[in-house]
Amino acid sequence: MKKSLDSILAKGVKIESASVDPRRRASRDAPSTSRVYAKVCLFCEKSSKYMKAAKTREPLIQCVELRADEKIRRAATRKVNQRILGLLSRDLVAAEGHYHKSCYKLFTKDDSPAAARSGAGENQEESEGARYEEAEIEALEELFLYIRTELFPNPEVLPMINLTSRLERSMMSRGIIQLKPATKKHVRRKIETEFGNHYALSQMRKESF
Repeated sequence: MKKSLDSILAKGVKIESASVDPRRRASRDAPSTSRVYAKVCLFCEKSSKYMKAAKTREPLIQCVELRADEKIRRAATRKVNQRILGLLSRDLVAAEGHYHKSCYKLFTKDDSPAAARSGAGENQEESEGARYEEAEIEALEELFLYIRTELFPNPEVLPMINLTSRLERSMMSRGIIQLKPATKKHVRRKIETEFGNHYALSQMRKESF
């Protein structure tokens, strides 16, 4: 009798154990998710990376600014990068995400046509500014040479507007269509800085623009 009861109980245990949903068991046995991400680059997934043109390792940078998180999020959305978007399901700052600076710059670089046009516009403005500055420096040097070789040996009272006009013609010959107001305004000061309190300049100062 006792043997029969033990046999039934044993079978009952086996039946109950077999009826447990495998998915529920797997969920219980699954390891808990780490609070922080592994210390590897979010982009190249490497902890160690050698810098180009250098025999040193590029250090990992921890994401500590929300704007970096937002910039990565925008880039991942634009590129439809599912892996990075998955990582962004958590706050990168809180999860202590890491990245290499070079990987971050490459990933967040905006290659869209609109960005390219914007960058081209900025580069053009910088180029024009540099060209103007170079022309101004060369024209001033030419003006200083004229004062040194023509006016000093033959002192005369010369209206400052004449010198300004000479500077303007010199810059126009170098491709500058119009002088900036600041260039005209500071001609006298730049001449005085170059030559100091020379007698000829004191004569020039008697004349107005």
